[in-house]
Amino acid sequence: MQSHFKSSTFFKTSLGNIIEWYDFSLYGIFAINISHAFFSNFTNFKALILTFLTFSVGFIARPIGSVIFGYIGDKFGRYRSVNISIWCMGFATIFIAFIPDYNTIGFLAPCLLLSLRFIQGLSAGGQFSGLITIAVDENPKQKSYLVSLVLTISLAGSLLASVIGYVSVAALNHSNFYTLIWRIPFLLSGLLFLIYVWYKPKVSNAIENSEYKFKSIFKQQPAELVFMTILAATMAGIYYLVFSYSITLMREYFKISQSNSLLVLSFIMFLSLLLLPLMGKFADKSSCRIRATKNFTLVMAITIIPMFITTSFNVLLISLSVITITYCAIASYLTSMFAEIFDNSYRMTACSISYSIGGVLGSLSPLVAEYTIKISLNSFLYFVISLIAVLYLIQYAIFNTQSIKQKIYV
Repeated sequence: MQSHFKSSTFFKTSLGNIIEWYDFSLYGIFAINISHAFFSNFTNFKALILTFLTFSVGFIARPIGSVIFGYIGDKFGRYRSVNISIWCMGFATIFIAFIPDYNTIGFLAPCLLLSLRFIQGLSAGGQFSGLITIAVDENPKQKSYLVSLVLTISLAGSLLASVIGYVSVAALNHSNFYTLIWRIPFLLSGLLFLIYVWYKPKVSNAIENSEYKFKSIFKQQPAELVFMTILAATMAGIYYLVFSYSITLMREYFKISQSNSLLVLSFIMFLSLLLLPLMGKFADKSSCRIRATKNFTLVMAITIIPMFITTSFNVLLISLSVITITYCAIASYLTSMFAEIFDNSYRMTACSISYSIGGVLGSLSPLVAEYTIKISLNSFLYFVISLIAVLYLIQYAIFNTQSIKQKIYV
């Protein structure tokens, strides 16, 4: 009964992760609308640049949030930390919908937007890593499966944002409520938050951890912290290339229509929703997860090459499908390791720091991809292969750390 309660509590708490990815996706979907609302005194180009800079504040704030919420989690309880971060994310997202535009309150409008984006970034810094830590602590036999469920829920949040965004545009694009197109989806995040508050069970208060010392991370496991940050950066970089930059690649450089590009992107997102939990099940039964993921990484590298030999749509679809399958396997097999590699006394803090900093670095991959592809398709290919090569090598380095050698099942 206790095990069932823990699994149920974990799953219900992880539903709050939808709010994070729903919001981050909404901001990208409605970037043009937001630029018109908060930076209307600039040209369209400058307004968009400022909008995306504001968006990046959320990523910059993540490492700061990882320290804050990691401390709360390790010191006062991990469920408590995750719940606080979700409340911060929920309120900040709802308030964004109510910010008056630049024409109404002037410079104060973008300042409020910037402040709320910072709060969202802080809360995101401890949310997912907190769930990883809880899965490793409370359900070691199902850790990969539970973490893969959180990954699935995150992707579902992005898909939900896309659907609601499409419905809002279709319903209001030619009406007198055009200016509300971007606000309504943000308001609906309040409904998601209320569902979370209503659905989430109460958890017992954790006992304060008197052994927690922040400096211990850097004294006892500095190599692991660096290695896991690099692993997070490469995994995030590949994620953003597959699920964000691929649509630009298809439209601009493979000359595939917008409708077909969106269809392919929707297909690989749906495929991922099915694969992640399945791969998580396989991971929990694996005798050596890193050995398996190194093989998946090699398959991914080989699969990239045909995309640049021919411009065939069928070849592109097959390549992206195989890349998606291998990425889902790698993510399901390795993500729980961000927590289990670290000592329990500071586990959530170390997990949060490495995952957040790596995520910030990985988010730059679309920018690097666009820069390299402007040079040539081969330059882009070299960049992607180099990213995958780093992913392979860092797995080898992690596998040979003392922390992992003590875990023969890894």
